[in-house]
Amino acid sequence: MDKEICPRCGREISWIEKRVIGSRTYLYAVHRVGRSIKKCYLGPEDTYIYVSKTHSNDGLIFWGLIRSDRLKLYLSSILQALSSSDFSEEDLRDILFALRDAERVIEEKLRKKREERRSRALTK
Repeated sequence: MDKEICPRCGREISWIEKRVIGSRTYLYAVHRVGRSIKKCYLGPEDTYIYVSKTHSNDGLIFWGLIRSDRLKLYLSSILQALSSSDFSEEDLRDILFALRDAERVIEEKLRKKREERRSRALTK
């Protein structure tokens, strides 16, 4: 991973800023956005762990809440990890059940969206 991604907003981190307040040091992710600077609070220095590093062996990067496409990115990373990792038969079975549950949820949401669209079209 060349650039760290901010766990708060999903932007690339330009640098980390430290602020000392009393006896504690706090970390902020700094983002250069055009000519302006944006900062996201990360937490106290003594307890902060860059979360994506803890999952880098799985190829997972945690995207911030600003990324509207983060769920698709997570699923893509998970699929890549599935194809490149050696899971036990039990783990694979559990993953398959979870994916089937996800498929049912997505199909239900799609069905509701289609019904809403048809209903709006009929009321126009």
